[in-house]
Amino acid sequence: MKTANLAFGDELEVEFKGEGAILRKKRNEKLPQGADAECMEMLSDVIKEHDEAFSTYSL
Repeated sequence: MKTANLAFGDELEVEFKGEGAILRKKRNEKLPQGADAECMEMLSDVIKEHDEAFSTYSL
């Protein structure tokens, strides 16, 4: 836990890759004023789901 800078009660994010999983400490980011946390979470899920499409798209 020290190496990963984790403390009891910290929330983790899990990302599955192939047959493995990556665990990360969930960041506590402040939302912009007026932003809804549930909406931001749904947007984050969409971006993660379509990460490849977003990373290959250029303007």
